[in-house]
Amino acid sequence: MLLACRMGRSGVEMAEDLARLEKELSAVEADVERTAEERRELERELEAKREAYERARLTYDRRDRLRAELEAAGYSPSAAEAYATVAVPGEGQVRSEADVASAGGAVTSGPKRPSPAGRYGRYTGPHTIHVVVKGECLYKIANYRRYYGDGEKWPVIYETNAYQIKDPHWIFVEQRLQIPTP
Repeated sequence: MLLACRMGRSGVEMAEDLARLEKELSAVEADVERTAEERRELERELEAKREAYERARLTYDRRDRLRAELEAAGYSPSAAEAYATVAVPGEGQVRSEADVASAGGAVTSGPKRPSPAGRYGRYTGPHTIHVVVKGECLYKIANYRRYYGDGEKWPVIYETNAYQIKDPHWIFVEQRLQIPTP
């Protein structure tokens, strides 16, 4: 009380200030606790993402080692073999089996007939390499002037590349196709 008198404030005013400050302090402490909980949650999420990243890195490393072993053994998978063809009703094709489960689709294995590559082997005649880009199909590629200028000649491209094309309706971006020189 003596202090309040010296400062020119009444004890009631000081009690009100003390109550206000205690209320602010409890609000700040609640914010600190909420922030600490958010930080712990973010740290848990970060740890989960680090673990997922590490699993993915190990999987990719294993895939690369297996590919290197296959190449050392003389086998080089084509782009068509590198991706599973997955049919999803109303969605067309996707490239991961995880997407299949979420979309209710089924993995398809391609045609049951023997491929022409099995009969004829790999094409070794004069040819040009064409790298497939998004939106292309065999018909469209055959229709380019630099190749045949006629989309109806797509079976020539298919027969030449049958060793890497399981289904002529499915070619993949960055797939390298041999186009026989006309």
